[in-house]
Amino acid sequence: MDGQNSGDAHLVQQLREALAPVLPYGPSLIPLDILAAVALANERGDPPTMKQLLAGLPYSATGIRYNLAQLLADGWVVKSALGDDRRLVFLLPSPKVAEAFARVRSQASSLLDNPPH
Repeated sequence: MDGQNSGDAHLVQQLREALAPVLPYGPSLIPLDILAAVALANERGDPPTMKQLLAGLPYSATGIRYNLAQLLADGWVVKSALGDDRRLVFLLPSPKVAEAFARVRSQASSLLDNPPH
């Protein structure tokens, strides 16, 4: 492997480590993808329902439900009934998500500004 590819691999490893603030349950990317999907939908002003989340992620319903239950229990995601129909529950990111994403952005920016040699 030449030096450039080795540096690229090292950078990818460091970026993966920079994701630690939003990987609260180990190396699985399912919780990260759930947090990103919920946060992005809310930024668009269209908070997702459970059904929309299940349809929008490339994982099994069981895997999403399991990880979402942990995220809800640990305060990363909040359920909220918006509007008149109290049966329709939306998923909202907690302030923990914005804080964690900001830390990831800071660490990733630092890595990209000063890549390994």
